[in-house]
Amino acid sequence: MSLYYMTNCIATSALIYYENPRHDQFAAYCSAEENLIRCPVGYTSMGFDTAPNSRRGAETTVKKGTLVWYKERDYAGHFACLEDPEGMIEDIREVVDKFWDR
Repeated sequence: MSLYYMTNCIATSALIYYENPRHDQFAAYCSAEENLIRCPVGYTSMGFDTAPNSRRGAETTVKKGTLVWYKERDYAGHFACLEDPEGMIEDIREVVDKFWDR
């Protein structure tokens, strides 16, 4: 949560909950061209999340070619920052080190 707040994107990260379409329309909403993520994305799938996501699943919500980093972890779930802080820090450092312009 601190990462969202400190990077000034806490409001937009919660927007999906505020504007949440009906459950039966959610997949179509997330994969609609106008709603795809257009910036480079790094994604860690947590094995104990409520709905662990595959690389293929993650790619359905981003514009083609913008999923630049992907990793699966067997440990942790929806609250990964609390359950596996070292793993989260490792992943954040890896993606930032690899893709952030200096």
